[in-house]
Amino acid sequence: MEPLQRKVLQQNWTFLIQNISTDESLLVDHLYEMNTVTINEMEVVRTQSPMRNKVVKLLEILQRKSPEAFHQFIEALERSNQSHIAHRLNESLEEELRR
Repeated sequence: MEPLQRKVLQQNWTFLIQNISTDESLLVDHLYEMNTVTINEMEVVRTQSPMRNKVVKLLEILQRKSPEAFHQFIEALERSNQSHIAHRLNESLEEELRR
C-alpha cells in the first residue's frame, strides 16, 4: 500500500477492529477471489482468535500489499455487506487527498 493508504487505515484502526466482521461476511473469501490475499494468508487470518485478532492480522497483511489492495479491500467490504466501513475509508482517503 501507499503511505497515504496506510495512514487512512491507521487513522481508522480502532473503528475497523470494532466493526469489521471477518467470519459472517466472508470478507477474506472476497479478498481471495480478487487475488488480494493468498490461500495461506486466508488461512492465517481464519485461525486467529478472537475476532479482534483476525481483523488485526488481516490489516497487517493488507498493509504489505500493493496499492491496489486498498481499493480491493474497499470493494470486498462492499461485497460483504459492510459498505458503511467502505464509505468511511473512502471519506478518510478523500479528506487526506485534499490536504
